[in-house]
This record gives sequence, C-alpha cells and structure tokens, in this order.
Amino acid sequence: MMKAKKEVAKNLSYHFIDSTAMLVPSQPFFSAFETIIAGMSNDVSLHSKIYAAASTYAGLGWAVGKGRDFSRKLFGITGETKEYIQQIHDSAYIAAINIPIAAGLYTAAGETDVKKIAIGTAGAVLGGFITGPAIGYSIDAFRDLTGLEPCERKTYPLFVRKMNRRTKKALAAAACALAVGAMAVVYSANKPQPRQSEQHKIEILHSTSLPD
Repeated sequence: MMKAKKEVAKNLSYHFIDSTAMLVPSQPFFSAFETIIAGMSNDVSLHSKIYAAASTYAGLGWAVGKGRDFSRKLFGITGETKEYIQQIHDSAYIAAINIPIAAGLYTAAGETDVKKIAIGTAGAVLGGFITGPAIGYSIDAFRDLTGLEPCERKTYPLFVRKMNRRTKKALAAAACALAVGAMAVVYSANKPQPRQSEQHKIEILHSTSLPD
C-alpha cells in the first residue's frame, strides 16, 4: 500500500513538473504567433492559453511527457545522445501532437473563423518544429531543477548541476515568472486601435460633405 502511494505521488510530481516545463517556452511563443501572425484578438489568444494550461495540468501534460519518454526509448535516445538528434526528435514529436491539440484549443477558446483556426493550427505545427527542442530541453531541465532526476544532456551547464536544491527551485520559479512577463508584453503590444466615437464620425462626414 505504501509503495503504491509513493508511485502515485511520483507520477503526480512528474505530471506537474513536465506540464509546467512544457508551458514555459511554448505559451509566450504561441501568444505572439496568434496575435501577430494569425490575427487573433488578445481575448481569443488569452483564452486559448488558459485552455492550454488547464488541459495540460488536467492530464494532457502527463500524456505528452509520457509519450515523449516512450518515443525517446523507442528510438534509443538518451541524455547522452548527440544533442542535434535529441532536438530533431523533439521537433518532430511536438509538431505532430500539436495538430489535434491546437485545433481543439482554438475552437474551445471561441474562435469560429475556420481560416484563422487553420492558420493557428498550421502555426502550431510550425511552432512545434521551432519550440520542440526548447520544450524537450525544458522538460529535462525542470526535472533536474526540481529534484526528480538529473539532466544528463551534455549541453546542460555544469554550474547549474552543482547548484543546491533551493537555488535550483528558485531558478525554475524565475523561468516561470519570465514566461508570464513575456506574455504580458505580447498582449500589451497588441492593444486594439481605439474606435472613433459616433460624434467624431458625424463631424468627419459633415466636413467632407458638399456645400449647399
């Protein structure tokens, strides 16, 4: 019984940490893509990010993390595998799973324009190729920073490996705060243009009308 409880606690820890690690590099990137490239409003983009975070913590993050572990094992990839091979794997993996995830999230967030959903989903696939290496690296790094397991990647800084537990956790928290700050900057820069008042429109029409 005690062993079963420890296993459940361990799985929950991996789920929470992996989920957070996935959101840190991906949320700011897709916030910028959705508002700047896909033309979505701040509200729709923010709602999609809320749904993404909620679904990730609700179990999607666990599935993606476990799927990545299984895929790496299937292809014989370890922490000591050449870095570019690990990055290619994570790019392909994240891009593939983003297809159904993105389409569902944009629809759930309230986007009804099929073209925008298609652009957003295509962007999610492209974003998967771009952010895949960062997401994979983030998962491995967060597992180390939170004490779940050491990161064996050769590109993982030695000075970070040697940090004490408290400092590592502070670094993980700082990464989360930085991601939230980056999203705030994106949405602040995407403020909608103020609409002209009806009175101002009337004045414009009057000034451009022909004299009696």
